Amino acid sequence: MLRLKDLIQIRIRSGISQKELAEYLDFSRPFVSMVESGKRDIPKDKRKEWEQAVMVLRSEKIKELNKKLQEMIKEESK
Repeated sequence: MLRLKDLIQIRIRSGISQKELAEYLDFSRPFVSMVESGKRDIPKDKRKEWEQAVMVLRSEKIKELNKKLQEMIKEESK
């Protein structure tokens, strides 16, 4: 299981906002902010779900970027 600081770094580097993560997990954005700042803990029963959410959202961001890149390549080859 990843440490919280690793999950935060992955989220930020992947371009995932706290709002996106909160919506995916059905939490409020302020709650995500409090967890990431150490003011609240991730509920134990949600820890794995939180980690999976970051990875799923990261994968979706990569797919979006890949699609945009393919579209740019296609446009340039015209």
